[in-house]
Amino acid sequence: MDLKLTEQQKKYLLYFRDFDEMNSISDFSKYFDCSRTNSKKILDRMLKLGLFYKDENKYILTSFGETLANRIHDSRDDIKMLLESVFFLNEEEARTYANLMVGIENDFSQFLRNKSSRYQAALNKGSDISYLDIKKILGEGKFPVSFVIYKNESSDKESMINFSMANKAYEDRAYLEITEESFVSLHSKAIEKKHKGYFKKGVVQELYYKKEDKEYKVLSKDSVVSIPLDVFHTWKNFGNGIFCSNIWIKHKVSIGFVNHSRKSNYLILLNLAEI
Repeated sequence: MDLKLTEQQKKYLLYFRDFDEMNSISDFSKYFDCSRTNSKKILDRMLKLGLFYKDENKYILTSFGETLANRIHDSRDDIKMLLESVFFLNEEEARTYANLMVGIENDFSQFLRNKSSRYQAALNKGSDISYLDIKKILGEGKFPVSFVIYKNESSDKESMINFSMANKAYEDRAYLEITEESFVSLHSKAIEKKHKGYFKKGVVQELYYKKEDKEYKVLSKDSVVSIPLDVFHTWKNFGNGIFCSNIWIKHKVSIGFVNHSRKSNYLILLNLAEI
């Protein structure tokens, strides 16, 4: 299984999987746009490796060759699916580029293969998944996510809920930190607000979330706010590798000499294309 195949040999094995009834020398030379002599040389080398055997003028995969062909085929289809999901290529375009990439051994092709494995869980648009599924998809590590904080209230005259001022209390990026104790980490910063000609500064002092009807205080240290991942229990699958979850959080902010205590909707967006 550790056999080092050339790019062309991999493409020939992939051909066997895609066109199992068209496997004469003429079929190969026509498909790969080369002479019969060149095709025969490649096929003869692969014959000696035990990848297939010859029956009259037909080449037939051995069980060993079939195992390798299936592996290359699955790898090609993984890359094809990724190109369709992330770059919105149509099926024919995605297959063409995936066929080119599957035989190449470089950092980028390996990157595509690794990334495609995460996308397998993102195919069924509309299906809810749990935070445990998110952990399985990502594995251990620190992964960037987008987030936004919405106000608790809205008006019938508005087409959408407005952003909360609490957005200004954090850096633009949040992170999913996946370990044994996993968190959504936000990086807090000072809020500046002009009032009667003066700039007043404030910071988020305390955050609280509810779990099973009990209120818990969010851990905060060195400007990093860590919300347990299991609080974001359910994630919506938007398709194309995009997942979303949200919770209500009560925050207390002190600006100048005025304290504000509000409940807002914290929404987290995970895009597999970014990681």
